[in-house]
Amino acid sequence: HDLCVFGTDLIVAGNFLKAGGITVNGIARWDGNQWHSMGAGFNDDVYAICVYNGTLYAGGEFTQSGTTALKRIAKWNGIDWIDPGFGVSYSSSGLHAFIHTLRVFQSKLYVAGGFDRVSEGTSVHFGQGVCSFNGTVIDTLAGGTLNREIEALAWFDGDLYVGGGMNNSNSYIAKYNGTASLDESEAVIRWTIHPNPAEANCVLSGV
Repeated sequence: HDLCVFGTDLIVAGNFLKAGGITVNGIARWDGNQWHSMGAGFNDDVYAICVYNGTLYAGGEFTQSGTTALKRIAKWNGIDWIDPGFGVSYSSSGLHAFIHTLRVFQSKLYVAGGFDRVSEGTSVHFGQGVCSFNGTVIDTLAGGTLNREIEALAWFDGDLYVGGGMNNSNSYIAKYNGTASLDESEAVIRWTIHPNPAEANCVLSGV
């Protein structure tokens, strides 16, 4: 599901049991020559991995690494996967919570997926599909996107853009400007390129 570079190694995450014949449980480290396990791995799929403030984070559907209880997100301490101090869930036990994407923007770790609650220690906050973490506290971004799951994140022109949808009939895009909840919008972009043909340089414009 995801790849990232951590130190001098390539980290690979997804839905698999083994790498190079070694039991790794959904996440493995490749040093350029051979595969290595990372602690006990996880008890379910890993969808996202990301380095934030020098620490490797993983997100997915998992709720455990070895005997350590987790809430779909974990951080690597060099030996084991541990609770980063927050996690995500749904208020309804009938819904399937997960973290799909991890991205770093403007010195914060942004977390997106399927959830409507973000736990932070003993506190539980309403947050639908997205939140950010500054290394100490959680920001639920004015509640996120009501009744929506989020899979994609990007920072563009001073705003956070998110996208998701469970199928072609209800996909969406929304943006957050830091002051209100994420507003959904639909856009059609027409691209132009000039000069065309070009020998060395060209300009791509969207209107």
